[in-house]
Amino acid sequence: MGTAIFPYRVWYPRGADLAGHGPTPRMLGAVTESGIDIVRLLDPAPPFVIPEAVIVLDGTTDDALQAHTYASYRTWMGTTTSWGATSCLFKALYAVDREVSGESIGTATGGGGGVGETFTLAKKFVHHTDFGESVSTLVVKVVGVVQTLTTDYTVSGNGTAPTITATATMDAGVVTADYEFYHQVRIRHLDVRQPKRDKGLANPGIVFASVSIREVVPGGHLA
Repeated sequence: MGTAIFPYRVWYPRGADLAGHGPTPRMLGAVTESGIDIVRLLDPAPPFVIPEAVIVLDGTTDDALQAHTYASYRTWMGTTTSWGATSCLFKALYAVDREVSGESIGTATGGGGGVGETFTLAKKFVHHTDFGESVSTLVVKVVGVVQTLTTDYTVSGNGTAPTITATATMDAGVVTADYEFYHQVRIRHLDVRQPKRDKGLANPGIVFASVSIREVVPGGHLA
């Protein structure tokens, strides 16, 4: 299974956004974070299946991570996902699909002990300083007080079982965590469309590459 972060902007076909010119993809999210445009997982049943999304390849470069050209897209798909045979990490747009807030991960003993105590996060792929991210979204608190990474705790096992290990004595009480997370997905290439100049698009060189995105579910047919 792969853990490369999916680096492309995803649009969806949402009807006639350009009046009189038929279906035109419309971008739902334009927030960029650590080299990935945050995108929304559609939720027709079953969950986390996108029948067809559209990657917009307009030649721009996203956080110096990936040039959005058809050539770079084919290279990324071929070398990173083996055209969908290998998974990658995909982040959703809306908070309910990508954020955990106030997750109770255990109780610190306090009282002069507790160094080496461990606490496990519920999600498997946490947006921490792994997978190429430079900034962590993880915030650990003990009885509501924010702890400091390295000084108070370390993180290990991201991608399998993310674990918080105390490196200093924590106060006695409930340990909680806030963080963002990724979905592990497989991406299948469908087709490519190139709009024509007479469709009114400012950049006639833009290419739309259709893909389907399916979450890798433990025990499921994609696992």
